[in-house]
Amino acid sequence: MKKIIFLTLILCLLFSTVTLAQEMTKENILQRLDEISAIENDIARLETYDQFVSNLNINSTESSSSSPTNSVIAEYSGNGTQNTRPFEVNSPWEIQWDATGQIFQVYLYDGNGNLVDVAANQMEGGKGSYYSPKTGSFYLQINAMGDWEIKIVKVD
Repeated sequence: MKKIIFLTLILCLLFSTVTLAQEMTKENILQRLDEISAIENDIARLETYDQFVSNLNINSTESSSSSPTNSVIAEYSGNGTQNTRPFEVNSPWEIQWDATGQIFQVYLYDGNGNLVDVAANQMEGGKGSYYSPKTGSFYLQINAMGDWEIKIVKVD
């Protein structure tokens, strides 16, 4: 049984490498994921999936946020509670944050002071993001226990 699992895993890894040498279209990726999901052994399936995803070299939200195509609209940092200065956006954008402490909340308001959304509500520190396709003038109200850094980033 172990030999079958090992051989299956080896074949899947080899197939992954050959498949990734081709241009990976959405259809190719979906097909490969269907093939991986058909592997019956849980460990072999997960290892094959992990290998496939790592070979795709897909950037996380954090990595993509620092890509040159995403321009920073505004940056804020602080400790505790603060309202930011207003910022203008005319295309899709996101709020990206890195916070420490026990509480981190971000309220998004429009230029008229109307609450648009709660962008973050964390009960511990960490990184995160909030996407918005809305345009106009906005500002943030940050409620935190601890240090935080926020970027408003245009996304393409």
